[in-house]
Parts: sequence; C-alpha cells; structure tokens
Amino acid sequence: MRTLLVGCCCASVSACGVPSGVATAASASQSVSLPQPAPVWDEDFAARTELEEVQCAGRTILLPQGIRLPDDTRIVSATEASVVMADDDPTSLRRGVAASAAAAGYRLHHERGEVTVWVGHGMAVRLQARIGAQVLAWGPEEMVEAFSRP
Repeated sequence: MRTLLVGCCCASVSACGVPSGVATAASASQSVSLPQPAPVWDEDFAARTELEEVQCAGRTILLPQGIRLPDDTRIVSATEASVVMADDDPTSLRRGVAASAAAAGYRLHHERGEVTVWVGHGMAVRLQARIGAQVLAWGPEEMVEAFSRP
C-alpha cells in the first residue's frame, strides 16, 4: 500500500498494485490517474552522507554525523534532511548544536542573526533559530552559500 499526497495535506490517494509511476483512485463515479512524483532524496548525496539515528526528546531522529540536539528540544517533525523544532527560547539549542558541530569536526562557515551554517563531512548544515521556531537542515557541501543566505 502506497499513499500519494495530492494538492494540500487534506487529500490523499492510496494505490495498491498499480504500475510503477502511476497512482490511481476510483470512486463510484470516476477513476483518476496521477503521475507519481520523482523522489526528492538525491541518491548520490545519500550515498556520501553519514547520518546517525539519535534519541532526542523521546523520539528517534536522523542527524548528520556528530550533530546533537539538547534532550529537552521540542521536535515538531523530522525527515532525512531536516528537523523542525518549536522551542520558546532557542539559546540552549544554538549552544548544543554549535558545541556538537565543533566537537564532530564541522567548521563554522557563517553566523549572522538567526542563521548559522557549518561545513564538514561533505555536508553543509544550517540552523535557523528564532523564538518559537527553529529548523536544522543539511545538504551537500555545495549548498553552503545558498544555506548562508537569510
């Protein structure tokens, strides 16, 4: 069983046993065929990336090698390339990520206002931290300049 999200997060179409690349849904009156989007995860980058499963705030999440979040971080969502958090005061989060990045061998590339970017292990790691909303994201090192923009 595969679920394909269509449009906004309010609608989904389930497909089972359909040809690869196409999802279908049938109702009593009509049948709909939708193209399956290409995976957003770059397999070449994935092959060069070392992510670790880490326990944080009672959840298992993926983080770049050596990067850690404080145990009391309020995690909203996590994917293979980002973690979204909702701490009222991001000070502890900033300190924790910065300390773990330095200890793991990441080099500070950019720090201005809410945005901090590190480079290491073939990756660029970006933390944007403001009161109430924080995003830790990572991608290929080639993205370092794009990650450094506000």
